[in-house]
Amino acid sequence: MVFSDAGERARAALASHLTVRNLVERQTELAALRTLYEVMCSNGWVAIHVDIEECSAIETLALADGERCYLGADNDLDAINDVMFEVVGNCPRRIFRYLDGQYWADRADVRAAINSALRAQVPAGWPPIG
Repeated sequence: MVFSDAGERARAALASHLTVRNLVERQTELAALRTLYEVMCSNGWVAIHVDIEECSAIETLALADGERCYLGADNDLDAINDVMFEVVGNCPRRIFRYLDGQYWADRADVRAAINSALRAQVPAGWPPIG
């Protein structure tokens, strides 16, 4: 295939933009994962159940004592999604496991995704993280 000079410059610009977009997406996912993990730890959440369609709204919180808190029941917990919608929505969907018709992620799932994202940033040949 032959590119004109202008076509070659456009192709190089596209490749550069795609690289930047991929980098921004990975960094956004990592920031969302870190935020979710810190919020879960700080608030005593051991797992979250999210909506099945978008995996961005928290429907249930599981606490360390086994209690489950249901959001969307016209209670004070609804405000959690006002803050967490963007956080959870920017986490990669692969962290959520399908269990009994629901998507769940626990702290171990989120921590594993963070570690995986960090390992992906390390150049080949460097010592492993962790």
